[in-house]
Amino acid sequence: MNPRRYSRQVPLPGLGHDGQARIQSARVLCVGVGGLGCPASLYLAAAGIGTLGLVDPDVVDLSNLQRQVLFAESEVGLSKVEAAGRRLSALNSEVRLVLHPEALSAANALSLFGGYDIVVDGTDNFAAKFLINDAAARLGLPVVHGTLSQFEGRVSVFWAKHGPCYRCLYPKPPRSLIQNCAEAGVLGGVAGMVGSIQAIEALKLAAAPGVAPGPLRTLLGRLLIVDTGTMETSIFPVQKSSTCPVCSRPPESVVLEDLPAACTASAACQASETLSAGELAARLADYTLIDVREPDEWSRGHLAGSLNWPLSRLQRGEWPDLGALARPGLVYCQAGIRSARALELLRPHAPPLRHLTGGLNAWGGALVSSPSA
Repeated sequence: MNPRRYSRQVPLPGLGHDGQARIQSARVLCVGVGGLGCPASLYLAAAGIGTLGLVDPDVVDLSNLQRQVLFAESEVGLSKVEAAGRRLSALNSEVRLVLHPEALSAANALSLFGGYDIVVDGTDNFAAKFLINDAAARLGLPVVHGTLSQFEGRVSVFWAKHGPCYRCLYPKPPRSLIQNCAEAGVLGGVAGMVGSIQAIEALKLAAAPGVAPGPLRTLLGRLLIVDTGTMETSIFPVQKSSTCPVCSRPPESVVLEDLPAACTASAACQASETLSAGELAARLADYTLIDVREPDEWSRGHLAGSLNWPLSRLQRGEWPDLGALARPGLVYCQAGIRSARALELLRPHAPPLRHLTGGLNAWGGALVSSPSA
């Protein structure tokens, strides 16, 4: 190994030569070589990960090139993992690349994951994310999670052995379709940013194994949300659930299953927790309405009868009287972004809640105004 190659990261606090040596002996599996897997694998290879596995059955499509930065126009129609393998090998010949040009399934997940220490989830559908979580929980592996939707990205580390798993946050798949990136759209740079953060989290896990606090603290037990449309960043706690259908049980009892492929993913909340403007208009009297915008926004116009629980207060841990909800609660904001975040915060503390898809921008009906509190 040429010591110059990693001379910019070895001096970092918490890393050093020992940490670099651990990185070079680590085995990381990237499931999905798409918008997230491309930047994640680039930075993992550049940092000197010892073994890097790539799982993806697809071929390069012209529409991929807007965000999947490993590929070139000349590679359209070629296997993603093979094209990625050539590019990553040219970047760092010291990395051992293992190519898996196959789809992840309940039948092969354990055998694939068994050869690795860390799993990076670069998939774009709920079916894959639940399967990745369950297989990793069965084997005691950490998963570096990432999702994308339009201008928003989310990253966390799920590790059932030491903290919450994905099902602590989402116990069950959504009951109806949620748009993926192809349907909702995504800005390419957002994929690059989220994939890069995933690479950082995987490198921290590799360089400093364990969960003790230190200079290389991971996102285990925390969910990072970045809205690049406004450049607002939030980190929410994720608690381990005592009733989690996976990690509250002995690992050997976890049964893997292939979920319907229609369970596509986005950064939004589960479909069962959303309500459209049309549905709300027809059932307005059924809900206690909760406006999570700031007081000045609420005073300029809100849905009649709404309570005002600003997201900023929830983020500071200032909880409202959750026992006062006489009817099911529905949270809303201006565009649906903040209400989705509020739902994440309130879920462990409140009765079941829903949020208004698209917020007041989608409502279009009458609002009332009142003086600020």
